[in-house]
Amino acid sequence: MKINGVKRRVFSGVMAVTLVFAMGVGVLADGESVATAKKATKIVLSKKSLSVKAGNEKTLRLKGVTTKKQFKKIKWTVSDKSVADIDPDDIGKTLYVFGNKPGKVSVKAKYKKKTYTCKVTVRSSGSGKVYLPESSGGASTAVYWSYEDSWFTAPASTYNQKIATMTAILAWASVPEYEEFAEGNPSFYVKRVTDMLGFDGYRTNEDYKVKPTADSFGVAFAKKQIKSGDKTYTLIVIVPRSSGYGKEWASNMTLGTSGDHEGFSKSSKKLLSDLTQYMTDEQITGDVKLWFACHSRGASTANLEEAYIADHPEDIPKSVTIEKEDIYGYNLSCLHPTTFTDETEKKRKETDYPFIHNIEMPNDFFTHLMSESYGFTRYGVTHKIEVNDEITGKAVYVLLKSIDRQLYVRFDKSNPEKNDAEGLIAAFSEAMKKTIPDRQTFVSEYQEKARQALDTDGNQITQLGLILAPVINNVDYKSMTMLDFLGKIDTITLEHYLQVLYVFLTDFDFKG
Repeated sequence: MKINGVKRRVFSGVMAVTLVFAMGVGVLADGESVATAKKATKIVLSKKSLSVKAGNEKTLRLKGVTTKKQFKKIKWTVSDKSVADIDPDDIGKTLYVFGNKPGKVSVKAKYKKKTYTCKVTVRSSGSGKVYLPESSGGASTAVYWSYEDSWFTAPASTYNQKIATMTAILAWASVPEYEEFAEGNPSFYVKRVTDMLGFDGYRTNEDYKVKPTADSFGVAFAKKQIKSGDKTYTLIVIVPRSSGYGKEWASNMTLGTSGDHEGFSKSSKKLLSDLTQYMTDEQITGDVKLWFACHSRGASTANLEEAYIADHPEDIPKSVTIEKEDIYGYNLSCLHPTTFTDETEKKRKETDYPFIHNIEMPNDFFTHLMSESYGFTRYGVTHKIEVNDEITGKAVYVLLKSIDRQLYVRFDKSNPEKNDAEGLIAAFSEAMKKTIPDRQTFVSEYQEKARQALDTDGNQITQLGLILAPVINNVDYKSMTMLDFLGKIDTITLEHYLQVLYVFLTDFDFKG
């Protein structure tokens, strides 16, 4: 067959030459004219140079290549994927060049042993889109962002919804990624976002580099120089791992017998150590601003650290200066990590730290647990996010569907608008007070069991539900049984999970 194939190709060539000379007309065996053939063989890139902004994309094509079969033979490469990503369309006709961070790269197309090169320059940008992980696996999702250094020229006590939105995106990006494309970097998405925002000096602590354990605490850092008035500051963004905790969530159950929440307090000390080490490693000196961007466990730990740095500047390297109004604490779905002995102390912790912003949904189930009845509160100001029915009914569904199809289906069937989430949370909180009336009872009877339930690779929520069965059985809500309650667990935990989406939606119209 192989020999016959060669013979047929030779025969076609002979016939073509014969016809050209015999008839004096440029006709080839496949019916094309000589002029057409010459034109078709002139293959060039659509652009020899390209400029694209970070977070944006432009296209390239290999002109002269016209069929699907030919498109498949093009091999596209980029010299540095950290500066720009490349992605051909489904048939290979069009290449999308996506800017990740400022820099220069070469994009090459190899076709039939010849290489064609385009010089690409990625420039800084104030807005764009970024691809973030889908929580249940699968394809990533694009969300739109904007960023300006000027946000950090106002005092930190001035709440800025734009900073809250970028915090939501960074918190979303902090889900660890272990797939092959992440190239051994679990914080792949955080780096992608900070690169686009123009930060450099990206580093993570050791805990972020490996899969979470019961008491680990992953955190990422990056920095950039910004101007504020006649001063130059080093702005350090601090992104604690804020989702995808795995076994690390077990630390949340470690209340301890006295003082601040033990699990969060230990993580806060680790955060301070890692931050000071980062400043040393990056040789940071002079005036510094800190931006804490975090959610849930990460936010609860950061809440303690934000207040501690303000009260103990002596524990920061002497080479840097940090004022209270230069600590931008943006904590989404922050639990209650610090204690108070009386109302005076509680009020002081809530009012003396106006630069700490705790952002939560009204029916965020987790922020109601183990709070004031156990003697816990938060540092700083609380901002409650109210989302109107129009946004809840439309944009949240669209965005959630694109991120996590499984959760979208459950959310649609157990929409909190159709169920009394507020009443259910109130009933559970009352059952907690009756069954586990104080901190000491929890520590002595439930703490270790709860830690063990979460220190597992199985379904942690189900395991924790079994440990808290005495509480659930005491829930007095519409004759609900324990199985009924567990069946509605999505309803009462959704606003904690969806926090980052709601914050995002208060600032942008989702472009789905």
